[in-house]
Amino acid sequence: MKEETRLTLKIMDDLVVPQFQATPHDDYGFAHREPSAYQPPPPAPPPPAPIVYNNYIAPAPVPVPVAVYAPPVTVLVLRNGYGLYATHYWFQGGGQIRYTAVNGAPYVVSTQQLNMAATIGVNQQRGVPFNVPYRGY
Repeated sequence: MKEETRLTLKIMDDLVVPQFQATPHDDYGFAHREPSAYQPPPPAPPPPAPIVYNNYIAPAPVPVPVAVYAPPVTVLVLRNGYGLYATHYWFQGGGQIRYTAVNGAPYVVSTQQLNMAATIGVNQQRGVPFNVPYRGY
C-alpha cells in the first residue's frame, strides 16, 4: 500500500469509550491537563572525567620557518599584450632580458618583445619599482 492510503473499517463488536473526570475547559472546549503519555526528558549525563597523565612533559613546539624577504612580483608586459610575472629580472647582452618566474623557473625574453612603456606603467600602478640591472655574463 502507498503511504497515504485511505481505509474504511467496519467494527462488528461493541466499542467501549473510556470516560474521564470532568476537567476545566476553555472557551473552545479544550481540556487543560497534561497528556497521559507525557514524560519529562531524562537528565543529561555527567561530562566525562578529564584524562590526567602523570609525569608527562610535552615537547617544546617546533618553530615554523618564516620567509624573511619575499621579492615583489614584477609584471613584464609584451608587445602582444601578454604579461609575464617575474620575481627577479636583469638585462643581459645580446638584447635579452632574463627573468625568474614566480614558480622559480628561469626564462629569457627578447627586448624587442617587451613593451617598456606598458611595463613601467603597470608596475607604477601596482607600486612596484621597475629597474632593470645589467649583468654582462
